Amino acid sequence: MVLASLDDGETQMTHELLDRRELTRRLNVSARTLDRMIQDGRLPRPIELRPRCRRWPSAQIDSWIETGCQPVDADSDQEKNHGI
Repeated sequence: MVLASLDDGETQMTHELLDRRELTRRLNVSARTLDRMIQDGRLPRPIELRPRCRRWPSAQIDSWIETGCQPVDADSDQEKNHGI
């Protein structure tokens, strides 16, 4: 878990960021299943802290789970299927 701090000058917020291992545990899926979910656009987009270092905001994942784990990136599936 990584805590990211955002300071906009007026308020300071701290966000819990999940790495791949923590996300697989939270979703109770294998690493391979998580890779497929990412590739298919079924997860919220991660924050890329640097190349090859992606993290998912815990609050965003919790919200996604509460709304029924709906695919987030439907446009990318259409683009893949139509060659766009």
